[in-house]
Amino acid sequence: MPRIFTLITESRSFLKKQPVLYAVTLWLLFVPIFSSHELTRYLSYLHKSAPTKVTESIVTSLASLVSIVLLFWGITSVLTIGKRLLAAKAGRSRTSLSAVCKESKALIIPLLLTSILRSIITLLWAILFIVPGLIYGLRTSLVSVVIAEEGIAYNEALKKSINLVRGHTWEFCRKILGLVLMLFAPISILSAILRAANNSLPWMIIVDAIASLLLAFSLTILLLSLIQMYDYLRPQKGPIMGGGRK
Repeated sequence: MPRIFTLITESRSFLKKQPVLYAVTLWLLFVPIFSSHELTRYLSYLHKSAPTKVTESIVTSLASLVSIVLLFWGITSVLTIGKRLLAAKAGRSRTSLSAVCKESKALIIPLLLTSILRSIITLLWAILFIVPGLIYGLRTSLVSVVIAEEGIAYNEALKKSINLVRGHTWEFCRKILGLVLMLFAPISILSAILRAANNSLPWMIIVDAIASLLLAFSLTILLLSLIQMYDYLRPQKGPIMGGGRK
C-alpha cells in the first residue's frame, strides 16, 4: 500500500490537474463546513441569551439539514471526479462545476443513508464490544468510494468495503490514522493558537473561515487518498494514481 506521504503527494498532484476540484472544495465543502461552525455559534448564543423559539428551532434545523446535504454533495462530487481517475490516467480537466454536480447528485442519498447505517452498526458494535466496533468502523472506511465507483450502496457497499480491507486491517489503520493526524491535527493546533490570540466575535469568525477552508481542502485530499487505497486494494486492476503495488 502506498506510503502516507505518497498518498498526500499524489492527491495534491491530482488536485492541481483538476481545476474543478477547487470549485467543489470551495462551494460544496468550505461553505457547509463554515456554515455549520457559524450555526453552532449562533445556537450557543441563543441558548445563553433567551429560550429558543419554535420558529428559530425550525429555521436552524432546516439550515443544518441544508448544510449536511451540501456537504455530502461535495463529497460525492470529489468522488465522482476521482472515479474518472480510476478509469484512466487523467490530465488537466475542463469539466464544469455544474456538470460535476449534475453527475454526482444521484449519489447523495445512497451515501447519506449508507453513512447513517454504518454509524448505527458501528455504534451497536461499540456498545457491545468496543474493539470489534472500532474494527468495523475502520473496515468500512472505503464505503463512500465503493458507492461512487461500483454503484452499490447500503449493506452491500459496507460488505464490499470490509472485504477489500480484510487482510490489510492494521496497515490500513496506520494509513488512516497517519492521514488524519497529518491533515487535520495541524489545523486544530493553528485554530487553537489563533483563538487564544483574540476572543472578539469578528476575529472568531475569521478564524472559523480559515479553519473551515483548511478543513475543506484536507477533506478533499483525504477523499482522494481513500480512492488511491481503494485502487490498491481492489483485485481486478492495477493502480492508476502512481502509488504502485508492492
